[in-house]
Amino acid sequence: MKITVVICTYRRPDSLARALTSIAEADPPLTSEWQVLVVDNADCADTQRVVISFAHRLPIELVVEPQAGLSHARNAAIQHIDCDYVIWTDDDVAVSPRSALVAWL
Repeated sequence: MKITVVICTYRRPDSLARALTSIAEADPPLTSEWQVLVVDNADCADTQRVVISFAHRLPIELVVEPQAGLSHARNAAIQHIDCDYVIWTDDDVAVSPRSALVAWL
């Protein structure tokens, strides 16, 4: 089973960093392959630096969608994923360490 956690963001690198930190500190699923997909909906260099900085801590991928709007960002995500389940979350959400990825299964 493959899971993709999608975070669409628009010029909120600090908030995104907090969200990614919480995911990196959460217990990963033990029986599934998973990844985090960040959709940068503003082609923001700071956002891209944050995603790159997590490459050693998370199975993470970046997609840049220059056309503003959440629906455009989500559609861009859908075109870049190949998984069984998609978990949509926001750049201002922090997950708790025990209930995050473990609970997603």
